[in-house]
Amino acid sequence: MFVLVDVSGTGMNSSEFARRLYHDAGVAVLDGAVFGNCVAGHVRLSLGATEGSLMAGCERLTAFANSLVVAVAA
Repeated sequence: MFVLVDVSGTGMNSSEFARRLYHDAGVAVLDGAVFGNCVAGHVRLSLGATEGSLMAGCERLTAFANSLVVAVAA
């Protein structure tokens, strides 16, 4: 199972978001733009992992997203 997440509110395109998420938090997602313009601005998350791995990945993704909010607010 997969889920598409809109990351356009971060001020980054989906490619940059995916790259920074992997570099900064060690979480790999797929740039939605590879599926066409209709999902540009989204990243695709795979839910095909163990519950523990998904929880750890979600925690790291949340911490990354929160760091963006702090950086924008400063």
